[in-house]
Amino acid sequence: MNLNQPGIIPGDIYVRVNIKKHNLFVRKGADLVIIKNIKLLEALTGVTMEINHLDNKKYTIATCPGEILANNDFKTAEKLGMPFYNDPMSYGNLIIEFKVDFPKKNTFSKESI
Repeated sequence: MNLNQPGIIPGDIYVRVNIKKHNLFVRKGADLVIIKNIKLLEALTGVTMEINHLDNKKYTIATCPGEILANNDFKTAEKLGMPFYNDPMSYGNLIIEFKVDFPKKNTFSKESI
């Protein structure tokens, strides 16, 4: 196969890839990270959330009964991340970071919890 073309100088090809940010997921290697804002009541009594994953499958994630979440707590859903490089049968994890919305001073009401 002759790769020499008249009028074309052989050389390197440079490709620029722009990665668009996702509105829910942040990739950290093979892991996916979600930041979930929850109210104080949810942090104290438990939270159940449905996640629409990148492959359009829906997953329900819930805390254990009686579990209390602190601000910046992490929960891990194993093998719900991205496939590992050169090993498409192994997956990273889905990491959920919880941010607790505390009521503001002097604004305590039923709606704020």
